[in-house]
Amino acid sequence: MQRSAEHDARSLVVAASHESDPLRSTIRWLLGAAMLPALVLSASAAQAQATATAATDTVQAPQPVSRLSEPAAYTSSFDDIALTEGQRSALHDAALLPPVVSAAPQNGDNRNVALCGTTCFELTTSYTTVPYVSMDTPRSVTLVYTGNRAHRTGLVQVDAEDVGSQTPPTRLSLKLLQPNGTPFTYPNGQQEVFFQYQAGAGPNRLAVRIDFSSTTSAYKFRAVVTSYWDASGAPTTAVQAAPVPVQMLYVDAYNSPYGWGWDVAGVQHLRFTETGSVSDSILVWDGAGTMQYFRNSGCPASCTYAPPAGEFSTIELVEWSRRTNPDWVFVRSYVDGTKVYFSGAGEQLAVVDPDGNQTTYNWVEPGRLASIVDPTGKAITFQYDGRAKLASITDAAGRVTYVGIDGVGDLTDIVDGRASNVAAFRAGYDIDHLLRYTLDALGQRTDYASDLMLRLASVTLPAVTANGQSVRPTVTYEVGETRTLFNWWAGSGQGLAGTPLPAVVANSLVDRVSDPRGNVVIYHHDRFGAPTRVDEPLGRITLVSRDEHGRPTRIQEPSGRVQKLVYEGANLQQAIDSTANRSVFILYGANGRPSHVMPSDGPGTWYDRYDTPLADRLRADSLHVRVDGSDGITRVVYDGKGRVQETGDPANHPTRYYYSATGFQNTDSVTTSGPRTTRFGYDGVGRLASTRDAAGKLFRTEYDALNRVLRAIGPVNDTTIYGYDARFLRSVRDAMGQVYGFTPNALGWVETATDPRGAITTTGYDAAGNVVSTTDRRGRTVTATYDALGQLASRTADGATTTFSTDPLGRFTTSANAVSVDTMYFDVLGRKTLEVSHRGTRGYVITSGYDARNRRSSVTANGWMTGYHFNALGQLDTLTDVGGGKTSMLYDIEGLLVATKLPSGVQVSTPGAPTHGAGEITYSTTALNSALGALHTYDPLARLGDRLNAAGTSGREFRYDDVGRLTGFADFSIPQNCYRDPDTKERTCNGGDKAYGGASALYTYDAVGNRTDNGAAVELGNRLARFGADSLIYFADGSLQQRLKAGCATDCQHTLQWNSLGQLDGVWLSNTGWITYGYDGWGRRVRRTEVATGQTTWYVYDGDDLALVADDASGLTHVYSNYPGVDRPHSVRTGGAMYYQQLEASGNVVGLIRSDGTLAASYRYDPFGR
Repeated sequence: MQRSAEHDARSLVVAASHESDPLRSTIRWLLGAAMLPALVLSASAAQAQATATAATDTVQAPQPVSRLSEPAAYTSSFDDIALTEGQRSALHDAALLPPVVSAAPQNGDNRNVALCGTTCFELTTSYTTVPYVSMDTPRSVTLVYTGNRAHRTGLVQVDAEDVGSQTPPTRLSLKLLQPNGTPFTYPNGQQEVFFQYQAGAGPNRLAVRIDFSSTTSAYKFRAVVTSYWDASGAPTTAVQAAPVPVQMLYVDAYNSPYGWGWDVAGVQHLRFTETGSVSDSILVWDGAGTMQYFRNSGCPASCTYAPPAGEFSTIELVEWSRRTNPDWVFVRSYVDGTKVYFSGAGEQLAVVDPDGNQTTYNWVEPGRLASIVDPTGKAITFQYDGRAKLASITDAAGRVTYVGIDGVGDLTDIVDGRASNVAAFRAGYDIDHLLRYTLDALGQRTDYASDLMLRLASVTLPAVTANGQSVRPTVTYEVGETRTLFNWWAGSGQGLAGTPLPAVVANSLVDRVSDPRGNVVIYHHDRFGAPTRVDEPLGRITLVSRDEHGRPTRIQEPSGRVQKLVYEGANLQQAIDSTANRSVFILYGANGRPSHVMPSDGPGTWYDRYDTPLADRLRADSLHVRVDGSDGITRVVYDGKGRVQETGDPANHPTRYYYSATGFQNTDSVTTSGPRTTRFGYDGVGRLASTRDAAGKLFRTEYDALNRVLRAIGPVNDTTIYGYDARFLRSVRDAMGQVYGFTPNALGWVETATDPRGAITTTGYDAAGNVVSTTDRRGRTVTATYDALGQLASRTADGATTTFSTDPLGRFTTSANAVSVDTMYFDVLGRKTLEVSHRGTRGYVITSGYDARNRRSSVTANGWMTGYHFNALGQLDTLTDVGGGKTSMLYDIEGLLVATKLPSGVQVSTPGAPTHGAGEITYSTTALNSALGALHTYDPLARLGDRLNAAGTSGREFRYDDVGRLTGFADFSIPQNCYRDPDTKERTCNGGDKAYGGASALYTYDAVGNRTDNGAAVELGNRLARFGADSLIYFADGSLQQRLKAGCATDCQHTLQWNSLGQLDGVWLSNTGWITYGYDGWGRRVRRTEVATGQTTWYVYDGDDLALVADDASGLTHVYSNYPGVDRPHSVRTGGAMYYQQLEASGNVVGLIRSDGTLAASYRYDPFGR
């Protein structure tokens, strides 16, 4: 007894030294001498016991037993074996301890495909019927096949480790005990599976696959792990750990009415797991592969069932007095307010969303759906043959999808609306009903291979041409758990006492996915299958820590950026960016909807919901969104079905939505400020068939049986026709009858495109679908290569190669060619901090700075800085240009810019129109206002109608045709008896209106939008061959080659050259000669050279914005400041002076203002921007 006490004490010391490891720390519990006596067996005793067990046990499937959490008394068949004092002494002398066993890797309560990375690698396929549309929502049925539901297979796995034994064991074994205490027997008669043991590497994984013929349930075992010490010339010693309870979920789609392994996605079922009474726990599963175990929490009045980890809905047995429908026996309540009701037989009867919209499920009998009825009363119905097998599905529009199930019960073909004799889907299976191939509507074959656990081993796609060779792209999968399994078929010889399976260290179990190019991504995952580490090629690693529910709590990106997530119940409460030192805190209201979002470094946003009417325009069922520090409120009003009925911006410009009260109940019309109303019409399937705009013009769409657009018909008989094969788009016939053809390969990648003139563009791919070559209509070829992450590595065009290098950790990206070398550098947050550009013999550097709220606060281009300052609402309120001048900005309640004050003190007022377009542009000085000021009016379609001068005395009127094309303009003056309303900016006349005079023009078009006025002649392929005095000649690819001007004195001929990337390479002008252009690897024009003079101009960019202009002779000539965004110029410094660019409503620069507030230049454009 004294030696035993010393042994226990020594073991506890060993355990304490490993307490940081959860598996190791459990030894404190495992080594309680009175609770868990170690069982030591000699080799002969173990053999005798195994023989006795084999003689009395029969092969049988496990049966449902009591809940896993119950500490049910357990009687081991080993308990009657008495250990001799000599055996006990040998044990203590050798300090051989039982293994520490953990069931942590076993997911026996929540197999949720939504939590799984790469969908748990299940062998699966699916088919979705062609949807109809009601309440603006596509509705269809998806049939899903899952391999392990066809073959009745499950997995049990535990981790085991020797902790503290003086000598580590040589073998471990795993035995599964059924509730009656008898070992589970595999088909080969084996009951105990043996594994080699690898010491010093952490827990070893022991796992077995179970095949059985029982029904859907949660199956419970007690895993018994035994350590064996084999010594030459000495008896084998065995020490057995206490049994560890494990649970396995299994859903049986054996001989399903939809086909072996097939079910209907989105339809849930529940079953009691034990005695069939309401006091049992419940297994819930759906057709897509999810299985979840809900524990009975008690039945004081009505029974409640608690969710497993990773799930936050609850299930309740509804008392009779509280049932709104007598058949609704159980209800599953989700955090967002959605409720799913079940019958007493466990079939899903209804889904009611938080707004009360109900989808009803009717059953022929348990397991066979009769119909699914949507909230409008439209139904999808299921028809069965005499064998009670699915024969067809009919949607709400009467379209029938036929399902073929063969004589052994496998779903083999599906025929939809393509053609009566064309199967949209065909499948083949092996003798065990495991999917082995599918054929699409074109007969293209995809093959599937599975591993020992019936999970995906490979998917081999149809044959395509890749890198010039015919290949079948293959994605291969290696599921880590499968490495632990043994083949239990008789004669395999695996896992026996003399031929143990190889040791597998638990932390070495990873999943590998290899793409068709052979690039491998490695996944580590938790027990739910959610990734905890992703190793991509080139050392790109993402780390994810997860809580007990599988939710990410810490994410470390490849760049090193760390983000943390904190939860309160089911809701995300706080998101913390540790690297950026900022966070967002979220409060919630009813149904898990956010009520307040509070960033640590800025104003919070409130989401106020009102369920009862209040004063001051606060209507029932409304949402009000407001931002701290702002008086503006955005309103959203909902109807009784939760659809948006009205929205209003902070200036109360309303948009109203109207819905059909009958039929498919889709959106009928939308009315915006003006008022402008757009109306919608639908066909017999609920698809959008017509749109009548606010000007009354009708646009129509026709579809085929698969909901693919066949014809798009405009209001001027401009019809575009689309042609398809059984799967893909093959042709487009435009309104002029010109046909564009496409030849896709078996995977839909377009290999050739043919224009109306018969010229062909050819595209080549690698096995992963990356474009590796393109041969244009002139026969020129561009080739490309890619790195292991699928990022562009090189591109060769016209004999010149551009190389690209992108850091796998996201720290930089570089492009280099003969014209320029450009590198962008990024910080850990992914923000661009530095851009280095080499132009000619010079280098240029652009740096960026950021404020605490992650906004770019400065841009410095070769020492010239532009600064940005933002107000409390995050609006840009001050821009400091490269000359040091400060421009300030003012916004209205809607957040729209209404005033800009330049450094000179000149103020530009830009109050918007109700359409949110530019209503007025006025300047604080008379000279500027006269030259640049403008007033704008808009037509019912929010298109620019009139642009007037600042005084409102003259302007230009714009006119459009039925499809929105500009048909002309006319200048006019306003008689003195007209005036402009200062509030609405609308013009009112007491007598006459516009007096037309001055410039005007009319434009006409053909059916596809080519200009036909001004003597235009259009050739096949939309090539404008003649326009006015110009004759135009094109290359075979449609790019302009020459422009010849008749009757000109000097500049009579333009010749253009284009590279194979479609970039303008050079222009030859008859009076100046050649001007050539160069581009960087990202397609930005960086060089302009006048060949005759040798003068070269270089352009340097900040992203897509021009930042610097330089020449070889004098260096920098222009430095630009830009507003945030793209193509929003603010000012330019050139010749030692600052000029401030002024934009009109369309975005064109119409003027330059000097730093002293005077006008330096003004510009006018025709309606086409010239």
